[in-house]
Amino acid sequence: DDAVARINDRFGTDEWRPVVNTTAHLPAEQLYGLYRDADVALLTPLRDGMNLVAKEYVAAQDGDDAALVLSKFAGAYRQLDDAVGVNPRDTPGTAAAIEHALKMDDAERRVRMRRLRKQVAGETVEGWIESVIDAAATVADRRGQVQ
Repeated sequence: DDAVARINDRFGTDEWRPVVNTTAHLPAEQLYGLYRDADVALLTPLRDGMNLVAKEYVAAQDGDDAALVLSKFAGAYRQLDDAVGVNPRDTPGTAAAIEHALKMDDAERRVRMRRLRKQVAGETVEGWIESVIDAAATVADRRGQVQ
């Protein structure tokens, strides 16, 4: 919280804060509004399963002028490979990725976000279930071959 305050004090204005950090539960409409307002989303877990926040951020975009900076350790990174990937343990590399996302030329930003939106829009619960069943069948087949 101290770091957020320092950043906002240094770079913010009376009308704008560069960093919005909250731990409060927000209604979906308000949360998605924040996602849409964000020029860049920075998601840097050291480990997680499937980072739905990354997908929610992409799905909330109503244009192609946003960028996603995503940990290479996030489960969603394999699917959202048009995000700017970072190793969150590499602070200088993460800083460079944030700078790249903020200064990215419009053409690159549009291409990346269009691809991300297409990927997220193409996913369904049924497709996810099918992929889980296929993975389980593959494991079962391999176990049968080993025994």
